[in-house]
Amino acid sequence: MLKLHDWILLRAMFDIEMSDGIMEKNEKKIRQHINDKYSYEMNNGFFEDEPINTDRLHIDHNKDINNEELIHRLL
Repeated sequence: MLKLHDWILLRAMFDIEMSDGIMEKNEKKIRQHINDKYSYEMNNGFFEDEPINTDRLHIDHNKDINNEELIHRLL
């Protein structure tokens, strides 16, 4: 089981709406997107439900999207 923070970062690499929520530091938008699109994952223990630290998510997501090696591996 992943921590919610890590799961959101992973999803944000492939999901523009999740990425947008992070870039806007909008916890409500992130939570709503998880509820709307990822209810199966949420209800089946893919990640722990915990508070979302949007500042930390924003910093970590920016590192990920600017990491050329990571992007090449994902493509």
